[in-house]
Amino acid sequence: MKYLLVFCVLVLCVGSINACTCAGIPTNGCNSQYSILGQVIGQQVLEPGINGENLYWVRVFQIYKAERPLPYVVSGIVPIRAFTAGSLCGVVFTTGQLYVISGTYRDFTLGANSCAYVRQWNEIPLSEKRNLFCEDFD
Repeated sequence: MKYLLVFCVLVLCVGSINACTCAGIPTNGCNSQYSILGQVIGQQVLEPGINGENLYWVRVFQIYKAERPLPYVVSGIVPIRAFTAGSLCGVVFTTGQLYVISGTYRDFTLGANSCAYVRQWNEIPLSEKRNLFCEDFD
């Protein structure tokens, strides 16, 4: 019985090491460095596998917040990097879909993760859509 208890504790510890934890569930992207409304127009696998990373090309339709200029690659299109694994707080975008994406600046790209405000446009309640503009950002 003692060995079973030790084994269960070890399994729980190892499992929790690879878990994504977020401070809270945001209702907009105002606590992020950027927040946009955009359509995913393409993707590129940067690192394949279970803990991989993708680069998404997103056409920007609306900027809700930008602490500095967005890293446009061509007019209206920005690159966004995101891990794919849930344990890394990853997100996976669907090409052709419209999203509100918030996150951080990462060198010459933007970063997105599941702890920031990342929602498919048609799944955002009207009450949250009214609150997407961040009036007091720098």
